[in-house]
Amino acid sequence: MKRFGIVSAAALLGLSCLTAVPVQAESQADLVWQAAYQKVLTTYSRMQGFEGSPSREESGSRWDLYDIDGDNTPELFISPDNGHAFGVMIYTCIEGEPKLLQTEETQAFGEYGVCAVNTEHHMIGVFQTGTGIVNRTFYSMEGGTVTKLDSFMNDAETYLEDQRDQTKWMLNGAEVTAAMYFSAYDTYANILWKEDVGRSYAFNDRSPLSSELRSVRAAAPPDMKTALVGGAVAAFAVALIASIVSKLIRKSEP
Repeated sequence: MKRFGIVSAAALLGLSCLTAVPVQAESQADLVWQAAYQKVLTTYSRMQGFEGSPSREESGSRWDLYDIDGDNTPELFISPDNGHAFGVMIYTCIEGEPKLLQTEETQAFGEYGVCAVNTEHHMIGVFQTGTGIVNRTFYSMEGGTVTKLDSFMNDAETYLEDQRDQTKWMLNGAEVTAAMYFSAYDTYANILWKEDVGRSYAFNDRSPLSSELRSVRAAAPPDMKTALVGGAVAAFAVALIASIVSKLIRKSEP
């Protein structure tokens, strides 16, 4: 029965925290992605709930930079809040313009306002655990496109030790044997992940950007009220926010 023990939270994942690579620099290539992401940050900061909060506050909206695909251009992570229902919106820079990374199923990744990243394999990991149920979903990022790889679910921790034979092992939505589950999961369990990506900077902190961009702030808010909400509709709110921001950015382009 020892094998069941690895299904609990971090033990199942075999995760290790990696040190983030510094992203601040002043080369021309860096100025391109920094200018693109400043447009995103400024657009979000015009919206209710993203106006800015003191850096010392753990809750509220925050943002981050981390290179998913190892091309020396970091992706931009927007975290609406650190509540359980909130993931992060992720943007990449394509030909000098920000692009929201999304699949048909989701526009936000993770929970508690963060997700996991592996640069070597160009992957995003979504790790969710609650009331004894473990959910893990993995995505790859290539050429500005995110593709869902595999999703895993098990409820082993909801049973007593002598009832573990009732556990449901789900792989990509289909029930499988424990052996099939762990065989497929080993690929991801042996990867070293950078966890908790998404909340390094407050919205009024633009310190990772070049000096000429740090002072740029949002203009008067547009005529809309997109408030952050919690509970069961948080995921919908995040998707709505991301959609609005993408439209505003496109509208602002010449």
